Amino acid sequence: MPARFGINLFYTYVFAKAGFSTKAGFNKKAGFNKKASFEKAEGWRRRWLAAVALVACLASAFGRAEQLVDLYQTETLVASQSSRERAQAATDGLAEVVVRISGTLSALQAQAVIDGMRRAQKYVYQFQYASTDETLTIDDKEVPASRLILKFSPQGVERLLRQASLPVWPANRPSLLVWMVVDGAGQGRHLAGPADDPQALDALNAAAARRGLPLLAPLLDLEDRVALPGEAAWRLAEDRILAASRRYQSDAVLVGRYSRTSQGEWRATWLLLHKGQSRLFDSVGFALDTVIAAGVNQVADHLAGMYAIVPGDDDSGAVVMQLTGVADFTRYVRVLDYLQKLAVVRRAHLAAVRGDDLLLHLYTDGDLGLLLNALALDRQLVPSDAVITPGAGTAQPGTAEPGTAMPWQLGPRGSIHNPLRYRWAGPGAR
Repeated sequence: MPARFGINLFYTYVFAKAGFSTKAGFNKKAGFNKKASFEKAEGWRRRWLAAVALVACLASAFGRAEQLVDLYQTETLVASQSSRERAQAATDGLAEVVVRISGTLSALQAQAVIDGMRRAQKYVYQFQYASTDETLTIDDKEVPASRLILKFSPQGVERLLRQASLPVWPANRPSLLVWMVVDGAGQGRHLAGPADDPQALDALNAAAARRGLPLLAPLLDLEDRVALPGEAAWRLAEDRILAASRRYQSDAVLVGRYSRTSQGEWRATWLLLHKGQSRLFDSVGFALDTVIAAGVNQVADHLAGMYAIVPGDDDSGAVVMQLTGVADFTRYVRVLDYLQKLAVVRRAHLAAVRGDDLLLHLYTDGDLGLLLNALALDRQLVPSDAVITPGAGTAQPGTAEPGTAMPWQLGPRGSIHNPLRYRWAGPGAR
């Protein structure tokens, strides 16, 4: 289908949804009806505004393409369906999944993982072959290739990581908006899109998929190029980058700038902006794919360090949370179900109920920061200012007598005297 025809169909659909007839035209015989009522004109005006709004929303949704990754699935090209090739693919695939789930390349050096890779096929619960148009070179000959898709058992892989005392990075990961800027010969410094540098973008997507990073691609339309010119992106101007990125509502922003020296070496600098902080990484090499993969690996390692969980068995030191807005049993069930499904939470215990407020003890894997990061990513709970103290009513900030310590100042955050304070904002919230 020609692109123009597809766009016309898109607008036809939008305007039809807004109430316009796509067959209506100007009546040459009747001309313009001067007696048309104001109400009719107003109705057309409202429909026009609705159509414009719908076009803007759909265009924005189409532009905010996100690369999602099945964390426990790998794909590889094979020349045959022999058990030998499948065994090798399982070994390579398990290594990829272990790195993806643990969040660290060093996981492959753990002895338990090395032992597990010798029995890699036991972690595969499903595989299938798919035909492709691609080929493999074997003994200097081009042979047709099939795609082998392997699905690994999440429970088996996570059990292996626990045996190796390795962290587990849950599927709830920050979305990453990526701006790529290149200093190209004869083109100057400019934002790179699929049409400008497909090799770089393909390498970026492949590296992110290997590490399980959900990427967002900017539209690179006029609004983007005005908000973030190539020179500003190359300078890593954080204020311009954040302003241009705001429309995409990503959890984190990554800028990768790269260029090639006269000796043929590629050099890249990466700026990661996340949670109000910035980090710089560098990568160099003579192969662009390798340089981009090295940069993505450093970013993934950093994010995994923030969000990956080191499992433990100790139930001491529960995190205390006060949760408001739980007005009925249905919401109570939803809250407990949500909390217990968080990878960082091993067990949730209801300690007290007072009206619409719950006091919960959360037994977690990892430190308090990991729990706070997980809650911030999900947005099912939002911070609240009210606090419950044992044996007292609900206190509000600023209500204590002058010179009296407020209840939440009496202990460390997440303790019984200073609980985490949240309000339920998930399904059924008012």
